[in-house]
Amino acid sequence: MTKEMSYGGHAPKKPLHYRECGLDDVYLVSGYDLVPADDGTEDLVVQDIEGLHHAIAECLVTERKMLTGKEFAFLRRHLEMTQPELAIELGATVQSLYRWESEQSRVPGTADTALRFIYLARTRPGIVADAAREIVRQLREMERPRTGKMVFGDTDDGWMPMAA
Repeated sequence: MTKEMSYGGHAPKKPLHYRECGLDDVYLVSGYDLVPADDGTEDLVVQDIEGLHHAIAECLVTERKMLTGKEFAFLRRHLEMTQPELAIELGATVQSLYRWESEQSRVPGTADTALRFIYLARTRPGIVADAAREIVRQLREMERPRTGKMVFGDTDDGWMPMAA
């Protein structure tokens, strides 16, 4: 069974590798035109580029397993955040963000998850930004090494952590 695709009134075209977004695996089949430029090349004109970037971001946030550095950078830019601003939100250094985004090192799972929460908190109605920031704060706490002893006591409610 073949699924019929609707392209918003635009006829499907040969898939175009959309490199301008900075990602390696994005292709367009409609919603764009190639316009002759003065130098003999063709310029890409995308209809509703903000809508396209929003759709790409939604796909990254909801469908990918782990974000690559390029995908991480795309989401940060889509949120109109600088590296220093996002570093503060994540409790990371600017140098770490640079290494992740340039794919010199992998994006840690907590940073991946936290950026997804930040994105959802800022773009989806019904998700409270303060709640997402609290989750991010808790995730940052989990990355800190534990200091001191873990002390537990048996109480009427079962075993509970106690002050050391």
